[in-house]
Amino acid sequence: TNGMHVHPDVVCISDGFLGYKYWMINSYYPFGSPPIEDAEIFVSNDGIDWDRVPHPQEAEESNITFKLPESYWDVSGDRKRLFMPIPRVGATMQFATDASTSQMSITKYLAHDPAISYQDGWLNFCCTYNFGLDGSNLIHRYTVCYRTNDFTTWEVVREDGSSFAYNEISAQDIFSKTNGVRNHLHYHKNTNSYASKQFVRISDNAWRCYGIKSTDTSAQTLVYFDGTSPYDFDWDNEVTCSFNSSLINRLWHIAVEVIDGKYYLMYGGNLAESTDGVVFDVLPYPVLEIGLSAETYKPYFVVGHDNKLKVGASIGVRTTTVEPFIGYNNHSVNMFSRDRYIPQTICTEYASINDLKKHGNGLFNDAFVDVTVTVHNHLRQSFGIINFSKIKNSQTLVSIYLTKGDYVRGLVYLNAVKEGGVDFYGLIFDKRLSDDSN
Repeated sequence: TNGMHVHPDVVCISDGFLGYKYWMINSYYPFGSPPIEDAEIFVSNDGIDWDRVPHPQEAEESNITFKLPESYWDVSGDRKRLFMPIPRVGATMQFATDASTSQMSITKYLAHDPAISYQDGWLNFCCTYNFGLDGSNLIHRYTVCYRTNDFTTWEVVREDGSSFAYNEISAQDIFSKTNGVRNHLHYHKNTNSYASKQFVRISDNAWRCYGIKSTDTSAQTLVYFDGTSPYDFDWDNEVTCSFNSSLINRLWHIAVEVIDGKYYLMYGGNLAESTDGVVFDVLPYPVLEIGLSAETYKPYFVVGHDNKLKVGASIGVRTTTVEPFIGYNNHSVNMFSRDRYIPQTICTEYASINDLKKHGNGLFNDAFVDVTVTVHNHLRQSFGIINFSKIKNSQTLVSIYLTKGDYVRGLVYLNAVKEGGVDFYGLIFDKRLSDDSN
């Protein structure tokens, strides 16, 4: 997708849920710049091609008959169209912190790292909300679990595993307590801790919540909390994991799955395996080759309904020197170009986890082309960008509507692995696809 999404997490429901076998939650993150990473939800029946679930306020037609739940919080801008978007700066709500429960004003915010799971007919979506309250830094972290079995009625899970109906009134108490019990799955007070939570099913009565514990920007540790369901975890007992390879030097966004009794962890483009989920062996080579134009950010993988391994990742595409810089002050007028960070999610499949592991145990001959197309207009001060990754044959990239004064540029990366090769013949921009009258 070129939809600017950065944190994909996927679950496969082989029998289908509301007619779809694959469900994805993914953070919307346009141009890699906003401090808010609210989620959207996508559905698929093959794990490759996805459709976005619309919001009730959207007027556009959709093939999907169900829609996202309403948001009842005070939200900035047009973010109400996203899934349970974070309340805006300046909003006042009831918050339960480590010290008290009271009305507090939001002075900073950050939503990130959504996760998804499925158990006993319930589809679970977990979102983490980070707040600075009454002038504090972003030290108050709330993980909220929303669940539904029909996409019409919704519930919110409390820290003790119980739940309550989600509606306009109860939504105001999600970050608070009721009768001493937190109305959310987990609260943690820290400056930077327990990111990228992954809710991993081991069996019907055994779950683990994996996450990255951070003490600063250079120290990350993989930890997990044991649980008996996707709603009930022993948050007071943290288990620290380890790796046997020096390839692990900085963890951030992860994906964890249990396949045929073995634990697998993916970070960046690398894969690690473990028999106990505590000590991981890292395969010597990356399993995902994204190419020179981008970097792997947040991966996912899941065994599909057809027993194939569905694999994907958000990638950060860095487009240097292709965007003309439009200066707004005397300090920037002499700059010709700037970097633009474009997140997108790519999806593919492998025959099995063993097939994927082959790529981690040795290099394969491969070659592909990455193409970035930009369209800008000095008169309108407008700029558009489209990225296409891992092209391996002749392909019509896109039909772009052009108007007078538009400049079209193409940036091409040629990638080769081991002894792979590709014959590149160039790009054709065909003006017949545009309106000559303009």
